[in-house]
Amino acid sequence: MGQEQNHNLKIALIGFGFVGRVFHANMIDQTEGLELSAVVTHNERATAQVHQLYPRARVYDNNDDFFKDIDRYDAVSIGTPDDTHLEFAARVMQAGKPVVIDKPVAGSSQEANKILDVAQATGTPAAAFQNRRHDAEILTASKYLKELDLGRIIRVESRYGSFRPNVETGWREQKTHDQPRGALFDLGAHTLDQVVQLFGPVTSIYGEVSTQRENAVVPDDFFIAATHQQGIISHIVGGLVQSTRQPRLTIQGTLGSLQINDQDPEEDQLKAGMRIDDPHFGVMSDPTACYIDREGEKHILPAVRGWQPAFYEGWRDFLQGKADNPVPLAESVHVLELLDQAMLSSQDRRIIQE
Repeated sequence: MGQEQNHNLKIALIGFGFVGRVFHANMIDQTEGLELSAVVTHNERATAQVHQLYPRARVYDNNDDFFKDIDRYDAVSIGTPDDTHLEFAARVMQAGKPVVIDKPVAGSSQEANKILDVAQATGTPAAAFQNRRHDAEILTASKYLKELDLGRIIRVESRYGSFRPNVETGWREQKTHDQPRGALFDLGAHTLDQVVQLFGPVTSIYGEVSTQRENAVVPDDFFIAATHQQGIISHIVGGLVQSTRQPRLTIQGTLGSLQINDQDPEEDQLKAGMRIDDPHFGVMSDPTACYIDREGEKHILPAVRGWQPAFYEGWRDFLQGKADNPVPLAESVHVLELLDQAMLSSQDRRIIQE
């Protein structure tokens, strides 16, 4: 990295499972001005991986030992299962350390609000890791919404998911709460946040949440219709039983439409070991968007490169007093409240008004 090591902000990471290893550790380590200085994990295999990948990082296999040493570090990132976030975040903030909490920020909106209460009571900075605000398709949509005249936006269609017909063993597939959230709280915490960022506050929610796969114990398929304050309707489809690739994002306006077929590649690239300084990082396999103008003419436009590392760049700048919090905790908490409303809507088969 460009700065001298003793000028880097020392970041401790709690959790080195999939999310901690693939997203947080990679981005912290490769962001100029940050240093992955410690990892908390109880898993022997994960410990070996940390020693191999980040030999300078200290590994703690005991939570209490880490919290005794917490003053060694400038900030903490939490990449553990969501039902542990309240406990860890509260301890970190009560120790006075800024914290990044992976999304969803808690296992329920009630727990998320308790975390927000601790943040406000302690005055400790906290951010939610809504990294997919910087996905290629979202950055592309944001660019062309400013540059193109689509007229009055009427409807948005967002489709995000994968085809995993067999139930897996990870914690996301397990029932850990009184009301299991499954794909709704996992994928929905990204997609609903994205449309709120693009099109503003939501005034009503309708949801259909279901469990489709044999032996699944948590929801794996969902549809949300969200009406925004300015009248735009967002249709969000997500889940783990989507076997055909449909347009990732379509925005329909009275004077034209914008369609983005591909989705951000950064997760797969990080899993494959690609570094963020690779020129192909964040570039979609179909790096184009399609614009249909008011005459029905089709225009192929260049898509924007995805850049999820923008989150940790923003967090670094915030900690250094150079920028605002990249994702204030309250914004992510509100998205969980909207997802709760989508779940309630699905149960009652009714529209929930904000």
